[in-house]
Amino acid sequence: MVKNLPLTRPNFGKDVRHFEFEFVSHAIEYDTGDVLEILPGQDSAAVDAFIRRCNLYPDLFISISLLRLVNV
Repeated sequence: MVKNLPLTRPNFGKDVRHFEFEFVSHAIEYDTGDVLEILPGQDSAAVDAFIRRCNLYPDLFISISLLRLVNV
């Protein structure tokens, strides 16, 4: 992880962040706007390695909700 920036003010109630990663493998192709998804069915050792690599808290919950766009 090369960037871990808060997008919300302190005491906002949510901790929304912008993450940027530097891939050390050329096997992964990335384009601007691509999304990282970690699924519960993934190998727990791989998830633990990702958490350690990114220096994240293992008990962190990430909530994702549907955004409704009007007149798009």
